[in-house]
Amino acid sequence: GQRGFTITGDERFLEPLNLGESNLPPHLERLVEIAKQDSFMLRRGMDLRAQAELSLNHQRHIVAVRRAEGGRAASDVVSTGEGRRIMDTIRNSVADLRGMRADLVSDNGGEARARMLRASLTSLVAGILGVGAGVFAFWLARIMLGHQERERILMEAKLQAERSSQEKTVFLANMSHEI
Repeated sequence: GQRGFTITGDERFLEPLNLGESNLPPHLERLVEIAKQDSFMLRRGMDLRAQAELSLNHQRHIVAVRRAEGGRAASDVVSTGEGRRIMDTIRNSVADLRGMRADLVSDNGGEARARMLRASLTSLVAGILGVGAGVFAFWLARIMLGHQERERILMEAKLQAERSSQEKTVFLANMSHEI
């Protein structure tokens, strides 16, 4: 934006610069918020914020020179290469941050994978214990049913023995009476 204004003097070319001045701070704040857990990355984000302010100040200076002293004076400020050096520094910082972000994501990804593995193993162990408890309960139920069946058979045998004993007593009483 500032370059077009420097060449032409047309204020419309400053719209991207003005838009960038208003949109950049929230993005930088978001970067700081994301990086606040990592002091090294936070420092890099703060450095980037400072470099962005330097770049904006440099562009504001060029715009002010163009307005006050004309296109030739603004062109002389641009030809010093200061703006290019600032932007190269910003590009390098952004590239470093992107690399750090990939490392940060993969480190967090490794931690998340480790937590997922622990959770999966915990679920697997809980499932195995649940199945084991179910099998144990089934085994106990089978034993209980076997005991109940034997108890029923013993009760029937006892009742049969009591009936036989009763019949024997009646038979002996009748025989004794007959004799």
